[in-house]
Amino acid sequence: MNALDRLIGYFDPARGAARLQARATMDQIDAFTGGPDGPYAAANKNQGRGRINRSVMKENQVPVERLNVMRADSWNLFRDNPYCRKIVRSTESKVIGKGMLPQSLAINDDGSPAVEFRNRAKELWLAIQSGFDLRGMPGQGGQTFAGLQRLALRATMLGGNALYKLVPVDSAEQLRRDLPVPLVLQLIDSLRLATNLDTSMVSDGHTFHRGIELDANGQRVRYWLTTVTDGMLGVMGGEAKPFPANEIGHLFLEDDIDQLIGSPWFAPTLIGLRDVGDIEHNYQKATAMASCVVMGVRRPTGVRRFGLESSSETQQGTADGTDLTDSDGNTITKMQPGMVVDLGKDGALESVSPNIQTGNAEAFIGHKLRATACGLPGTKSSTVTGDYRNSSFSSERSADNDCWPEIETLQDWFATGFCQPIFEAVVRAGVLAGYFDGVIDATEFSAAPGRYLAAKWQGPIQLSINPVDDTNAAALRMHHGLSSLQMECAKVSSNWRDIIRDNVEVREAAAEAKLPPEWINNVYGVDAQDVIAQNIVATNGGQSAQQGALANAQA
Repeated sequence: MNALDRLIGYFDPARGAARLQARATMDQIDAFTGGPDGPYAAANKNQGRGRINRSVMKENQVPVERLNVMRADSWNLFRDNPYCRKIVRSTESKVIGKGMLPQSLAINDDGSPAVEFRNRAKELWLAIQSGFDLRGMPGQGGQTFAGLQRLALRATMLGGNALYKLVPVDSAEQLRRDLPVPLVLQLIDSLRLATNLDTSMVSDGHTFHRGIELDANGQRVRYWLTTVTDGMLGVMGGEAKPFPANEIGHLFLEDDIDQLIGSPWFAPTLIGLRDVGDIEHNYQKATAMASCVVMGVRRPTGVRRFGLESSSETQQGTADGTDLTDSDGNTITKMQPGMVVDLGKDGALESVSPNIQTGNAEAFIGHKLRATACGLPGTKSSTVTGDYRNSSFSSERSADNDCWPEIETLQDWFATGFCQPIFEAVVRAGVLAGYFDGVIDATEFSAAPGRYLAAKWQGPIQLSINPVDDTNAAALRMHHGLSSLQMECAKVSSNWRDIIRDNVEVREAAAEAKLPPEWINNVYGVDAQDVIAQNIVATNGGQSAQQGALANAQA
């Protein structure tokens, strides 16, 4: 209690007590949220930046209440803010697109490619793209696997974390879903982490951090998840149940050493996006206010009210002292477009110019959105603004070259943390289910699973602004031995074996249809004159060889 509190309490005890109660409540809020100037300014209760925070705090020490504030703000921005939604959609399309696909790197015991196993693995993966969602088939409450990938990435961007679990199904359900393995995937909202679990439920010698149980070495042992109390509405907060850590997949972007849970990606951009929303709102209100008053009128002497009715009884005898009325003589209680304001007694008529002082709002909003793009990985400012009017070929190409290494890093992170564990579980289940019979048996697989589970993941690639130059550059790299067909195909998200098979199929179909060789040459861009020249060289070379052999025999 300070001196002012004591003074107020002396003269008005009730008000003094209310001040103390309010101050105690704010102190409690500060204690829960890490203070008004804790980590992540976007989580401050005053929605501002606050003072400079120079305290050392690890990510695991950030109060969960502050993370919840940023999670809520991120989701609300995604729902209401077009720039936030554009960033999320753009990142999903660049990282995942129509779905990340694996290229099996399985090898035999001698190190040679296990081609047949790779082909079976590819077929197996394609077979689970539909019906793999625990909730149901696509169009019946479920998503394709590509849709699940996008949901997991979106949850991680906006909430900081995404949990998932593979769930066994019986043979009847497997048949109904037309799945080659008896597994489905369940995405789990990270809000189900039991952050307030009674620590007495944790095993002796273990620690607990926001729903994650750790052993003495800091290894994850169990995840404690609350049950969903209302399945339809997804209401959290039921009973907490433990799940072995090896059954739960946890996707988050780790920013700090030993970090256990993630934070929303939009944390450094929330304040700027709020500012943009405030500026646009204020500008719209300014235009509305500016269009309200269009004229001012000064009443003649003796007239007390302004309106259409001009009788002395209306203007003087029944006047209530109100000067502002609408065209029907009703009292005006709020501003509305097209208003004429009573300025007093002089009989003058004055027009009001609805000029709006924008203060170069467009440039300032553009500056804020460019700063927002800097805060998100792989995001161009022109993508956020949707404004390419001042873009040039070189600027957009430079922006792509700057952003795509970040996108490729995200693709590698997502493939490693989400796709690869699921791929390995599906392949293991496929081996046990006999999907690889005739190629490898369970015993041989179990002896060296690592040789068969390696995979390279392919997502969307950087689209070329000038595809002709890029294609020619790829051809030159292969021509000079600086690259290979496999490497160049990987850059354009293609499988080189598929390309060879397709080319063989085209040639066989052309021969079966008795198409002339010129047709094939046109398809593959082969110059007929070059073919003729090569045939002449081959023929002359053969004749020269025969003549040389004959001369040697005569000698």
